[in-house]
Amino acid sequence: MKTTQGAAWAVSAADGFRLGRGCPYQPDWQLSDTVIAAAEAALLPPVVPKTIIGAGRSYPAPGVEVPDIPPVFAKLPASIIGPGQNVRARPVFQSVMAEGELVLVMGKTLRDASRQDAENAIFGVSAGNDVTGLPIDMERLLQIKAADGFGPVGPCIATGLDINTLDISIAVNGERIASGNTRDHAYGFGGLLSYISQYFTLEPGDIVFTGSPAIAPEVVPSDTMTVEVTGVGRLENSLL
Repeated sequence: MKTTQGAAWAVSAADGFRLGRGCPYQPDWQLSDTVIAAAEAALLPPVVPKTIIGAGRSYPAPGVEVPDIPPVFAKLPASIIGPGQNVRARPVFQSVMAEGELVLVMGKTLRDASRQDAENAIFGVSAGNDVTGLPIDMERLLQIKAADGFGPVGPCIATGLDINTLDISIAVNGERIASGNTRDHAYGFGGLLSYISQYFTLEPGDIVFTGSPAIAPEVVPSDTMTVEVTGVGRLENSLL
């Protein structure tokens, strides 16, 4: 979060935000006694990842074929923005698609990990919008998935949740378009992370967009996209 004192990690408190020292998924993390009122702070992306992996076709749906192996792709650090920040429309895209997803935040290093070790390495979860440029062009997968600002995440990192029973919904201009539940994830989050770790080392703070469980609406400039995840909250961004 951003305060008059600069950027800092914080924990939500009844009367605002309690600032911390260090990073919550690192061993040097400590809470301070300083509390900032909510009105005096602005939320930044709750993650600062070096590696960002996304997964596609992770949920069964009419007309969607779920492959035996998770299709994965990369997003770039510059794609990550926080709650309330605008996604910039680009003339190279006809429009964009909003995909409401659960985002896994790593708390331990993963490399060639088993499913169980992968599950144990999850620090917490957030809500994410895997913005995708249209029309879909698999030969330009990096461009349509990883453009600047195409990875809103927030509003927080939630810990202690049963991540296999979370509702996820996507709304456009306040109208809910679709919803789903993480219990229907085809690979399981441990399975997805285990597969990813066979190719890419994930470090504490790295994130994984786990796929959209519902319809991904097309949006145009001036539209507001809202992703909501049980226990995490609402992530709202506008396309301008």
